[in-house]
Amino acid sequence: NGGGHGPPSTPKRTTAYPGGGRVGTSTGACTADSLRALTGWPEVPMRVLVVGGAGAMGRWTVRDLTESEGVDEVVVADLDGTRARAAGWAAARSGSNGTAQVSGLALDASDPDGLRRAFDGADVVCNCAVFALNLPVMEACADTATHYVDLGGLFHTTRRQLALHERFVAAGVTAVIGMGGSPGVTNVLAAL
Repeated sequence: NGGGHGPPSTPKRTTAYPGGGRVGTSTGACTADSLRALTGWPEVPMRVLVVGGAGAMGRWTVRDLTESEGVDEVVVADLDGTRARAAGWAAARSGSNGTAQVSGLALDASDPDGLRRAFDGADVVCNCAVFALNLPVMEACADTATHYVDLGGLFHTTRRQLALHERFVAAGVTAVIGMGGSPGVTNVLAAL
């Protein structure tokens, strides 16, 4: 959202890729289009499922995803399917200029089988639900070989999440935990 505390802005989108480009908008930034031109890699449609997407943080995540380069579909998942559909529609259309399709899905994050069925068709899961659900959502992602990102949680939860590292490696997918506004984003920026 541009890093501020106000409404989301529409910054120039850039992406970091292994072995190429830098994150940022300065000369040398690597955008998805420039990477495809350099490597010949085809554009691949991306489907992102946002657990807790009807919540306060989830709605902003959904809106940002609808504007993100390379995201073709955003699924808003919430315990209340009607709320998920309404929140997804509102978030995606609150000034968004993105092109991603948005849909809503009733999903009980305490149902392991339901999570696995929902994640089966997703490329990435953004977990915006309460931190107590981080572990079951993350385990379902490891089982379905779905990339995972969350907003963070308490220390004891994070330690249990880190123990899932080998499952994600074996599945060939990435998990990024603690990407809430701070300290998550600031930690990544400090590493750059």
